[in-house]
Amino acid sequence: MERDGQGVDETPVRFGFRSLSSKDGKLRLNGQPYYLRGFSIARPDPLIGMLPCEKEVWVKRFALAKGYGFNHLRWHSTTPPRAAFEAADQVGIFIQAELPVCCAEYLLPNRALLREELARALQTYGHHPSFLALSFGNEFNLQRDFAAETDKVAFFKTIEEFYALGKKLAPQIFIMSNTGYEVHPSDMAAVNKGVAESIPSVEHESGGYPSPDIS
Repeated sequence: MERDGQGVDETPVRFGFRSLSSKDGKLRLNGQPYYLRGFSIARPDPLIGMLPCEKEVWVKRFALAKGYGFNHLRWHSTTPPRAAFEAADQVGIFIQAELPVCCAEYLLPNRALLREELARALQTYGHHPSFLALSFGNEFNLQRDFAAETDKVAFFKTIEEFYALGKKLAPQIFIMSNTGYEVHPSDMAAVNKGVAESIPSVEHESGGYPSPDIS
């Protein structure tokens, strides 16, 4: 920012360039087919109880994951801290973040807050090349979570509004309706079985392996 021709405030921002697109239901990175090999983690950290905010911690963990062949990390119902995005940029691993919505029934009562969270996440982290996708939440099972048709209508209207806002703020990032079921509009699907017909898809929580007993 300048005032009277003099610089009074500045901040360095590191960013990168890459192109994400889809063709024939396949994800393309810089025009070439790209296949995701990912795993999922959640908000609690098994070592310290909360997500670390030190970049060095994430660099070490992401490098270990990449050494095992992973290139994609999904945060369950969580958007990770800035340090994680910076580390992912450095190591070269994609991040799929999520709004804090466990199931579809929690979206509508909190849509005003979630709309703000959606905008903040994309505006704050959208310049990171590691930011692959942002999902509106986990496992939106419409048959399970909605009995009234009016609630379904309001839900779909909210999804469409969130999707339009997401594409406006960050067209370079895949916007996902949820992780778990194919609900449109969405740029990518994470499904329990099969594959999506017209958009790239990944398998949703195919393992579900327990954490080791560290007591």
